[in-house]
Amino acid sequence: GGGVENAKEEYVEPTIDVTELLLILCNWTHYVNFAYDIRRHTQIYHDMTRPLSHYFIASSHNSYLEGDQMKGKCSSFAIKRALLLGCRVIELDCYNSTQDEHSVKVYHGNTMTQPVGFIECIETIAKYAFVSSQYPVILTIENHVSVKRMEKMADDIIKTFGDMLVKPLAKAEYYPSPEELKGKVLLRDSVPPEWVTPRGLEPVSFEQQQQQQQQQQQQQQQGDDEKKTTNPKSSTPAHNNSNNTNATTNDSTNANGNAGESAHKSVDPAPAAAAAAA
Repeated sequence: GGGVENAKEEYVEPTIDVTELLLILCNWTHYVNFAYDIRRHTQIYHDMTRPLSHYFIASSHNSYLEGDQMKGKCSSFAIKRALLLGCRVIELDCYNSTQDEHSVKVYHGNTMTQPVGFIECIETIAKYAFVSSQYPVILTIENHVSVKRMEKMADDIIKTFGDMLVKPLAKAEYYPSPEELKGKVLLRDSVPPEWVTPRGLEPVSFEQQQQQQQQQQQQQQQGDDEKKTTNPKSSTPAHNNSNNTNATTNDSTNANGNAGESAHKSVDPAPAAAAAAA
């Protein structure tokens, strides 16, 4: 019991003077400034010379939506905001416009979202793509438009992005690095199956598709003509053909009858032999 009482008597309330308080505050401020040092967020300190596939990339989904996924508004402002926040992947869902047979609209399919024009979206990307960062922007297009409108989209993309657009890469062992792709826009899109050939991806224009269809029809017609040539029809008059048909029918009937009799004769001896054995 005495030990506890002596401990209570020796206990002194902790105190701190002004000098010690200032030292603590200075150290704490130094720690906070280090943890939230703006230079660590504005200056690149990673190795950016490795292949693009070696990095995590800040991405956005349905980048054109301002509000919810079901009935929100689609706008270029939402794309601008995503780019200024540092997103490097922008997604556009593209559909045929019901108002114009040549234009394309961007909206969330099978919902009540209000669409925005495709050209307005890509013009916004071209304007704000490299404001917050010079590293490449990947434009992902979920394509639901017709092949003819894809051609129009391709023309609009080339016209809008110009030299910023990365041309199709030849077969390479690895992707270019973010450092090599600074200021560039990469296009990630789905393509019609008829564009893919054994030699790789080869875009086919609408006119070329029509020519291919005509060639296929001509080849099919030639094949039908060759079949007709190998199996020519008889040039005998129609009444002779009918007589020949009747004669052929009679011959076949006689032949069937004779065959039936032969079969009957060949089968009959078996029961007789069985009866004799019994």
